[in-house]
Amino acid sequence: MIGLYLGFSLGYQPTDKRTDKLEEVIANLDRYYVDDIKADSLVEAVINEMLHKLDPHTQYFNKSELERAQESINGEFGGIGVQFQLIEDTICVINAMSDGAAFRAGVRTGDKIVAINGTKVAGVKIENDKVMSLLKGPVNSTVSVKVLRKKQLHQYTILRGTVKIVSVPAYFMIQGSTGFVRINQFSLSTYEEFMNASNKLLAQGMKRMILDLRDNPGGVLEEVCKIADEFLPKGDVIYSIKGKGVKQDVIRSGGGGLLENIQLTVLINENSASASEVFSGAIQDNDRGQLIGRRSFGKGLVMQDKMLSDGSSIRMTIARYYTPSGRCIQRTYNGNFNEYYGEEDRFSRGELFYKDSMYKDLKLKYKTKKGRTVYGGGGIIPDVFVPLDSGQFFSGLNHFQLIFSPFVFNQLSHKEGKWKNLEELKNYTFSANEWTNLLRYVETKLGIKAPKIPSGKDKETMERYLKLEYARQIWQEQGYYKLSLSFDHEIQQALKTQNR
Repeated sequence: MIGLYLGFSLGYQPTDKRTDKLEEVIANLDRYYVDDIKADSLVEAVINEMLHKLDPHTQYFNKSELERAQESINGEFGGIGVQFQLIEDTICVINAMSDGAAFRAGVRTGDKIVAINGTKVAGVKIENDKVMSLLKGPVNSTVSVKVLRKKQLHQYTILRGTVKIVSVPAYFMIQGSTGFVRINQFSLSTYEEFMNASNKLLAQGMKRMILDLRDNPGGVLEEVCKIADEFLPKGDVIYSIKGKGVKQDVIRSGGGGLLENIQLTVLINENSASASEVFSGAIQDNDRGQLIGRRSFGKGLVMQDKMLSDGSSIRMTIARYYTPSGRCIQRTYNGNFNEYYGEEDRFSRGELFYKDSMYKDLKLKYKTKKGRTVYGGGGIIPDVFVPLDSGQFFSGLNHFQLIFSPFVFNQLSHKEGKWKNLEELKNYTFSANEWTNLLRYVETKLGIKAPKIPSGKDKETMERYLKLEYARQIWQEQGYYKLSLSFDHEIQQALKTQNR
């Protein structure tokens, strides 16, 4: 389209009438519109709007967006090895990875990056993408950072290295012979990470596994198939695909998996999508394990990238996924892109809180391997429903990283070594002064009048999220999930189900 537009501006008259009108509109806007326009950005917006009329997942990626998407698939990129968050217009290092280039150079967790390559980045408006572009770069290239640590400035030159995107951030034994494994997404390294975790848990006596796929958006399907193959006996269908220009195909397990005799429970929720739904459907339809949680997102489209001449790409739908019983995972799309990705519909129906409100198409009945009835209509419906925890007072703040994360970061800079282990944090009682500090922070950052120290359920919910955020920032994801065990409703339900 950009090429056609340039051709039009040079007097070239295209022969395809479908593009005439678009070129004419852009040319007139470029020439007569009251303000200057960015023609390239406008063309990209038009392309995406057009593609979204087809389905919500067919989309356009410019070159930089495609590179970021590829990083997620590859599971690695060139960088300095820090996790950061923008707090009060300052780049705050939440975690300087111990095996990362930044740590080796001298950067530490709790540092505040104030300059990159001599350019001030503190106290100025800067976006996450801009920070990433400054810190990322080819392996063995250098970047200079100036950090503030306890009122002292330090300058470091960092030799960039390979940063691994960990897709299995937590695994451990829970109680007795039950192991817990968390998968954030499916990248090219996920199967290797998963098997490393499984082997270590098996060595500790694991006979049952809770596999956490909540909020997992999917990823590389080949990795999902290899993991499913570890659980399923030879010949079981994992999934099938159907499409206009794609040969219908059925993917089956090869057998001989390391985990075929392990009792399995899979956790899913409304944000479990795509490849994680393919795995969940395979486990459910083959009666290989139980699914616990809430109906999954409902993304069951086979995507393929078509590269364009300028390095950008169109990721288009070429087929649909089907579970072993024949269910189509993809949910319906009425053309409203924002509504499709929003949770308003599920929330207003009460689906996140009440089992009877969970959508299922009663006309689309299917049978599992052992004859159980499962329903279609989009997404995967769990075997055991667990409602969303609906704490009433600021319960969702930590999810949006609005208050709890920056508050905890600031508090930790003054309370280094406050808790020696998770057990101390779990049993800790926040003082009235600590609650007051938090509520004042809420007032300042959100511009609202916060009530006095909460009580009852409200206090319990806030304390839970606050401790989880402390655990995440001190002991990373492993600490977060270990601490969550005692009040994670889905995990507790999984333990009850497995012990029956």
